[in-house]
Amino acid sequence: MKRNIYACIFCFYFVSISFGQNKKEEIEDIEHQKVRKNAIAITGGTTGIGFEYARYLTRKMTLRLKYNSLNVENYEINDFELDGQNTDFVLNLKNKSYDFLLEYKPFNSSFKLVFGAGYFTDFSISGNLSFDSEQKVGDITLTKEDFGDIQIDANWNSSFAPYLGLGFGRAIPNKRLGLALEVGGYFIGESEATLVGTRLLTPTEEENKETIKDGFSKLTIIPNIQLKLAYSF
Repeated sequence: MKRNIYACIFCFYFVSISFGQNKKEEIEDIEHQKVRKNAIAITGGTTGIGFEYARYLTRKMTLRLKYNSLNVENYEINDFELDGQNTDFVLNLKNKSYDFLLEYKPFNSSFKLVFGAGYFTDFSISGNLSFDSEQKVGDITLTKEDFGDIQIDANWNSSFAPYLGLGFGRAIPNKRLGLALEVGGYFIGESEATLVGTRLLTPTEEENKETIKDGFSKLTIIPNIQLKLAYSF
């Protein structure tokens, strides 16, 4: 008799658990159907202006595809001190890249981890360095044109770079509009760097070529700090 009672209790307990689990799965399925599964967004940050599409995969995982564009032309830095001399530095920076990312939310919050890769079709840094005034060498006065200039170029074209980041805010907002902040980095590797000097600065080309290359070889991480405005649908 006791065995029958225990068997009934066990069966009742098992059925209750199964029913509860099924009910939970039904609720999750309903919630899953209610979730908006797409979003488009505009981003702004250190890699430029970006346009993004996001697709809901699971409750914790979202796929993100993004295009980035940045073009800084002839940004002047005056009175740049080099070896005790004032110089003028003109900076140019260009970026055209595509991101293929997965966003993972480990907790039931807006905190997220992001991983994937960026493909840089055109990422380059260039600069032109020249003396900003006349210089006296003994009894001779040399003008800016007499000295010439130094042109520095570095590029990471056609490069794949693994990406890791973290932040707050959902790629697909619960409401129609949402903000998100993200900080991360692209591990891009070494660049192709060149240095060319003109006129009196031509010897500087050979003297500093390896120094310049070594300096850019250490620039293997491109930081990404971005703010995003997303619209879900």
